[in-house]
Amino acid sequence: MGVTAPTISNRLKLIENISGQATDLATWHKHAKEALRLTPDTTPWLNDDDLLEFFHNEGKRQEGERLSGGEGKGLW
Repeated sequence: MGVTAPTISNRLKLIENISGQATDLATWHKHAKEALRLTPDTTPWLNDDDLLEFFHNEGKRQEGERLSGGEGKGLW
């Protein structure tokens, strides 16, 4: 997996990408540490099964259909 350095503008997309490849919390933790430098002891939401499932499903969608597809479009 090619890892891009996390920035504010691409973190959501990276979370979607690593979550789309993770089928369990251990794999999600491993990818989060490699791609985003996050660990479950300092980032408690990485232990949330439901959040993993949400982002796993987002990671399986086409690029323009993902939550990250709304980035930079504003709310109005």
